[in-house]
Amino acid sequence: MPGLTDEISADIRDVFSLYDDRGDDHIPKHYLGEAIRALGLNPTEAEIHLLL
Repeated sequence: MPGLTDEISADIRDVFSLYDDRGDDHIPKHYLGEAIRALGLNPTEAEIHLLL
């Protein structure tokens, strides 16, 4: 991922793999906020809905 450090990219991949419960390279919508929070961010519900 351009512009991200290797460490941050690895963290994103690790969290993504935890929430990609079917292994189909998708995170279910209901896990999106939880996945973002697992990366140490704290989005509001409104901010999460903007991503969808």
